[in-house]
Amino acid sequence: MTALAPLRACASVHSCTVRAHALVTSTPTRRRRISTSPAPPRTYLYDVDWNGQLYLSDSKHRNVATAFRDARFLDTFFTRLRRNDTHDEGSAEARRLRAGGYEFVSPCQGEMNYLRPDPAGSGLVFQALEDGELRYAGLLSLPFDPQALRVDAATGYLFHPSPAGARRRRDAPSRYGPYSLLRSSLVIEHFAKSLELDEEGGGGTFEYEGEVHRIEPLQDGDVWRRQDL
Repeated sequence: MTALAPLRACASVHSCTVRAHALVTSTPTRRRRISTSPAPPRTYLYDVDWNGQLYLSDSKHRNVATAFRDARFLDTFFTRLRRNDTHDEGSAEARRLRAGGYEFVSPCQGEMNYLRPDPAGSGLVFQALEDGELRYAGLLSLPFDPQALRVDAATGYLFHPSPAGARRRRDAPSRYGPYSLLRSSLVIEHFAKSLELDEEGGGGTFEYEGEVHRIEPLQDGDVWRRQDL
């Protein structure tokens, strides 16, 4: 049965570690090996809105006060986030949840933590731009590339290339999808005065640190959208 509760194990650690335990008697000739079937993973459900705020899916009142704010928890959750690929998971539950909009999953210590993004957003949302770095999750960041922005012609939302899939391989595919959403408050604070969108062509321009940059239109597949829409 699907549970709706906070990700407790990952909230207190940065990595999931499996430890092997051996049961050995005092008499070598009586040593026995005991095998037990692994317990089924616990399932928790989360939503992330277009501002990047993370909530339990059953939260009725959603605001800054009720969103998850612990930086350590958020870093662990989003570092482990990946697409809910039902071919890899091979479970009826994974397929059912993906059909319900849970496009991503963050596995940790016997838990499967499924994430449903906002219909117009993405699994990861960049929260702030500070000193040339885009901040996301809790304390994570990556360099901002002003030449790489794309715009969704339907919503006017801006997207930036997602973090790389592996720390040691910058060319590795991102686990969040090719592009992730820039939070609206970030766009308003840094680009609103110079931002110009082309309603006919679908692109636009904006100014950053004294230079004008072109914004290309978002293409199909650039953002991993939820499948229930």
